[in-house]
Amino acid sequence: SRNLEFDGIKVVEVDCRTPLALKPLVKLLSIMAPGAVSHTMSSWALNSHLRRTRRREDIDVIQYTNWKSVGLFRLKKGSLVRISSYDRLWDNNPGDQNPDKRLCRWLESTALRRFSTIIGPGEYLASIVFSELKPSKGITIVPTAIGTYMSPSNRSFAKQGKRLVMYAGTLSRIKGVELLLGTIDRYLEQHSDAVFLVVGKVGSANGRSVKNDIESITVKHPDHFIHIDHLDKQDLMAAYSEAELVLIPSLIDNFPNTALEAAYHGALLMASDSASLGSLLIHGENAWVLSTRSPDTWAAAIREALTLDALKADRMRANMRQRLEAHKPEKAVAALYEVYREMMKTTYRESGEPSKKGYNELEA
Repeated sequence: SRNLEFDGIKVVEVDCRTPLALKPLVKLLSIMAPGAVSHTMSSWALNSHLRRTRRREDIDVIQYTNWKSVGLFRLKKGSLVRISSYDRLWDNNPGDQNPDKRLCRWLESTALRRFSTIIGPGEYLASIVFSELKPSKGITIVPTAIGTYMSPSNRSFAKQGKRLVMYAGTLSRIKGVELLLGTIDRYLEQHSDAVFLVVGKVGSANGRSVKNDIESITVKHPDHFIHIDHLDKQDLMAAYSEAELVLIPSLIDNFPNTALEAAYHGALLMASDSASLGSLLIHGENAWVLSTRSPDTWAAAIREALTLDALKADRMRANMRQRLEAHKPEKAVAALYEVYREMMKTTYRESGEPSKKGYNELEA
């Protein structure tokens, strides 16, 4: 493993080395289920390293992610898991349901069931995981903190006389690329007052790249559609600052940071109700939250947003600022800290161990 330490944070890269005795078996199984084997061995290597580290250092809390089932071989004491995605739903090619994909999903569910403390940033996804896995203590929603490095650059993306509408994220099925492009096309067929800025790498939908779709809409609407693969953080913040509306058409998501960043810079938001943004967005009060996946309905909603009375738009922004309060770093961290504190109280009570310094601090 390689270590990097900066400003009190240590980053450790763990090598996934297969024990010599297991190499023939792992090699054979990798032919049939490469993803599942990779997830299993990565979890084993990570937790072997954690176990060795814990013998040398005090580690009070271990926060796992469910991504790639890293909690499969978890260390039980002081551990919890944060739901960052859910493999069954995070599928850009649902037509291919091969055995390896199904096995990876079983591993993820098995790993999640091993935790009594589960947290997540968004209610929508949490409700799906809860209904399928029935965790005994439920799933605690912990707010995502607004980033602290949010200053925009001086770069401009607006075009004179045009309203700027924006999307930022991977252009893939789960991020709603089909709805996004269909909506943009419908709007621009009827109106010429907007420029759509789409920022993100080209992904896939249903087993094929969407590169041709992007190129097609660029040719069809050359003066009203801009695609940029990547923007650095400050340029991205500059784009949000200029955008009148930011679209989040995700088929499924888990509280995307786009919402916080765009709202922080004053852009109005339009999102699908499956983006897990229910704790931030209230339809009609501070955003548009749509349950339909009809491009015509989304295009009509964009028209409504761009022709909104200025006073009502200002009220929506003011309402959004109030909702952002819970996502200030100090409040979001305090909410997570409370989860840690309660988990550690249970951990030491059930183990019968004397309280450690870290536990005493949490109690205080």
